[in-house]
Amino acid sequence: LKSGTIRQGGSTITQQVAKTAFLTPERTFTRKIKEIILAYWLEKKFSKNEILNSYLNLVPYGSNAYGVEAASQIYFTKPTKDLSLAESAYLASLPKAPTYYSPWGVHRDELEQRKNYIIEKMYKLNFIDQEEKIRAQTAKVKFEPRSLGLIKAPHFVLMVKDYLVNKYGEETVTNGGLKVITSLDWELQQIAEQVVLEGSQRNTELYQGKNAALVAQDAKTGQILALVGSKDYFDVENEGNFNVATQGLRQPGSAL
Repeated sequence: LKSGTIRQGGSTITQQVAKTAFLTPERTFTRKIKEIILAYWLEKKFSKNEILNSYLNLVPYGSNAYGVEAASQIYFTKPTKDLSLAESAYLASLPKAPTYYSPWGVHRDELEQRKNYIIEKMYKLNFIDQEEKIRAQTAKVKFEPRSLGLIKAPHFVLMVKDYLVNKYGEETVTNGGLKVITSLDWELQQIAEQVVLEGSQRNTELYQGKNAALVAQDAKTGQILALVGSKDYFDVENEGNFNVATQGLRQPGSAL
């Protein structure tokens, strides 16, 4: 209120349930007031456990997963009742910022830290003992490979999505119905992907290299026309989902 503008603010779990279940994602004072009124009504009508249950089954967990059961199937292909403590802690980490903490994104270290923080908190609140805490914090958890369906140029698309989330917020990007127009040239992108694939194969044969990346820009405007972050986004063993083109600290090739 002091700033005179709508800014991102903290909401209680009840407010998030009210917002997700009954309201639009617009950021206005009117909607915020409605959210507070609805939250008050929910707390009068339902128990905290019922509200928490609604929250877990409504909020986004990333990758078009709404609700913890859907998230469990997407990330681990199993129902929530079969999740380990470590797997459950990973899922509990996601609602705060699903895109940022995505296990298929580039912030895996931050996701790991948040998972361990949640487990530590459970230990301090006596939900688990020390042995369970250590076992969960050191467990090697395997996420299912990401299925992007019909998404083309995944490194580029996810880079743009990350930019939008940083600028407009997770909620607006997920539920705001945005129409995004980019500078990507699909014909050039297809050529670039083939060049990277062939080039990485040569690198493997000649130098034992396992990867390659490429960015093509319009020399006049600087707009990105094609971007390939690795030879294969789905090659998790060789960190294919890591965008070498934008995040790898590599020396660029020589220019003519």
